[in-house]
Amino acid sequence: MATVSSSRTRAATGCGAKRFVDDRALLEAEHLLAHTNPPPAVIGERVGFHHATAFNAFFRSRTGTTPTAFRARGAGITLATRHLGGSQPAAGDSPKDSS
Repeated sequence: MATVSSSRTRAATGCGAKRFVDDRALLEAEHLLAHTNPPPAVIGERVGFHHATAFNAFFRSRTGTTPTAFRARGAGITLATRHLGGSQPAAGDSPKDSS
């Protein structure tokens, strides 16, 4: 049986509390990997993991790649674009002018 907080979270967000927290941690980790320079172990600590191996396993299970590889490829597909079902523009592409 779901807990009250998980049921309330599901009603508000469409997913359970654990999934919501995990998604938020992943989104923050992706942002930090893409836009800052600390080592992945430090980023893992910032998003709530006490051990680099646990962070690496979590990140790889959710993204299919390691934090180091994610950073090396320039961030690529992020949690936000996976949820939207799209992809980010290729390097050098600019948004189209809608006017």
